[in-house]
Amino acid sequence: MTDKEFAFEKARIRKLVDRWVRPLGLNWFKLDIDYERVPLEPPQSATGHNKTYQWRTQANTAVVWEYRKASMAFDMNAIHGSSDDELESLFVHELCHILVNEMREWSDDDKGRKHEESVVEGLARAFVWTRDAGFDEGKKRRKR
Repeated sequence: MTDKEFAFEKARIRKLVDRWVRPLGLNWFKLDIDYERVPLEPPQSATGHNKTYQWRTQANTAVVWEYRKASMAFDMNAIHGSSDDELESLFVHELCHILVNEMREWSDDDKGRKHEESVVEGLARAFVWTRDAGFDEGKKRRKR
């Protein structure tokens, strides 16, 4: 990945910060974003039962919910070439981890992470769909 491509991908992520952090009520979190040129470690749930699933982790999020801190990391090579819609879905998915991460503490096994991933994916899809539906409705109203 060239420096120019890296800067382009970073700018796409920064636009998503502006678009999503405040509407999801996360502006009161200290959010750090790391832009990585090396592959990210897969989540623990990806390496269970003596097999490793074959996908590349595009992003991950670590949360210290009691202090309202979160850190997101993006594998810039893995997201390079993704569509704006794909990147937005990924970004919102990672933000949703911030919203629900503290629930994982009540599970001592991998099931907690798997449930979190499922909840986060459902919320991310609902948020993107809701924003798109509201945007489309707003465009219709302006045309009247």
